[in-house]
Amino acid sequence: YMEPLLGFEVIKPSDAQVIFCNIEAIYKINSEFLQDLRRGFVQLDTWDPQIHLSMGRLLEQIPQYASYYVNFEKSNALRQKLKSNSKYASVLADLQKASPTPFYDLDSYLIKPCQRLPRYKLLVDAVLKNMLTENVLHPLYQDLYQN
Repeated sequence: YMEPLLGFEVIKPSDAQVIFCNIEAIYKINSEFLQDLRRGFVQLDTWDPQIHLSMGRLLEQIPQYASYYVNFEKSNALRQKLKSNSKYASVLADLQKASPTPFYDLDSYLIKPCQRLPRYKLLVDAVLKNMLTENVLHPLYQDLYQN
């Protein structure tokens, strides 16, 4: 959405910064984490114990999510304001129709990083819970648990 909105000169670069904030950095973080997970899970019930390193890298990136989350209300307010602009609304509608997932609008995509943060906490908690043996955390996960 960002590149076409800028390309059609529907929004200014400063508006794009408010609307999208650091979404590209978050996308990169998520893509790398997904690749790590795919490499880590050899089969459904086995996985590479080194996946904790990937989780540690993910946890180090939490400030990126915090910046996005703090900016989200400004982004939402600006998007609501821009909806009164007919060119913006028209281009947005066209982009949504052309999307491979036309049932998701821009707002649906932009809320996802805010929703992802609690899911990552649940994932880390589940991994830690499953790494406990007789109430002792596996040594590989001590660092992750302490972060």
